[in-house]
Order: sequence, then C-alpha cells, then structure tokens
Amino acid sequence: GRRIAIYLAESPNFTLLGTAHLGTETDIEPKIQSASFIHGVLYCSTQTSIQCIFLGDLENDRVVCETESFTLASISTASTPLPRSIGPIHQQIALLCPSILGYHQGSLLVSSTNGIHAISLSQPLLRIGALVAVGHTTRAQKWIKSIHPSQHECLARFLSRRGAAELAIDLPGLCMETVMDLCVRHGLTGRLRSVVEELGVKLGKLRMGIDFDGVVKDTLAEVSTP
Repeated sequence: GRRIAIYLAESPNFTLLGTAHLGTETDIEPKIQSASFIHGVLYCSTQTSIQCIFLGDLENDRVVCETESFTLASISTASTPLPRSIGPIHQQIALLCPSILGYHQGSLLVSSTNGIHAISLSQPLLRIGALVAVGHTTRAQKWIKSIHPSQHECLARFLSRRGAAELAIDLPGLCMETVMDLCVRHGLTGRLRSVVEELGVKLGKLRMGIDFDGVVKDTLAEVSTP
C-alpha cells in the first residue's frame, strides 16, 4: 500500500508507533528505496521522491504517537499550498532511485543515479520539527516566531502532536478555546488558571451558556490528579 509502518524496537518486543503516507502521485507503486533516522526524524525515499516523517510524543504513554509526513523533493511539480497551510513546499528534482546519505550544513544529502543532491531543510516547519525532535526547544522558538499569526492554529496542532504543547500555548494567533484545549489535554494546570485570569472571563458566562465555573473546577481537579 501507500503507507509505511514505524515500529519501536525494545528487545525482544516491537511496538507499532504508527503509519505514514508513502510516496507521491508520481509513484505508481511506491516502495522504500532507503530510510534513515537522523536527529529523531525519519527520512525515507521512494523511486522518485524524498520524504520526512515526524514522530509523535514518545515520552507520554497515555497518548497515541501521531506521525506526520511531508514531501521534501520529487520529480513532480510542487503544488500551491492551501491558505494558512504551514506545510513545506517540496523541491522539484530529477530523482531516480535516491538513497539517503546524511545531514550536512542544513541540508539532506541524497545520492541518485544522476548524482548527489542537497535538499534544503531551511523551511520553518522542517526546522521546528527537527529541533523539537531532539529537545532543542529554545532554538525552535526562534523559528516559531517566523510563522505568521494566521497560521498559528495549524502550528499549534503540529506542536501538540509532537508533545510540545508548552511551545504552542503562548502563540498570539490562537483563540481562547484552542489554548484551553491544549492546557486540558496536556495537563498544563498552571497555565489554564492564568488563562482564566488573563482573559477576565466571568464564571458561568462562556459562549453557548456552558457552566464555565463547573468546567474549570472539574478540569483543574482532573489534570491535577496523578
């Protein structure tokens, strides 16, 4: 099929972490040519494309590992990104049976039948995902600042799936509901309290008549329980 399965090997067990889409529309029957984990990110190639796969939150056993796949290079023409999309635009390169070589000065080196290619990894989302994968959150914040506020909702979902909700909750482009949802799902009790105070929301007067007083008390009690 058009998916790759990713397993965690802990001898003698193998645990399925998740699956990710493989190949592009130019791959009639996509098969993996090569694959390599570099700095916590899985890079793989098909006959005519290169992809990167970001893993989910591996530190939290209570959540599903959500993978995310992006095409870095392909023989096909790059499509116009959707409005507010933060996905990277792939490079159009004449690849044929490429193999992953390694990382060098901000680029992914690949070997193809027509030579060596350096695929730039300088697009913000790629930098953010790679830095978060190795725990360099301070460096990731510098790239996060380059993302336009209109794209912050998408960025927050990406960071949340990577287990980095603490980097997302202070994005200025997020709505209140998104911030509260992140706090609840990731157990950020202190931040949830401060959100309530900062926004000056009156208890019992949230949209659609929800009992905000009860919601907050129940939520704080839930996320505070080990």
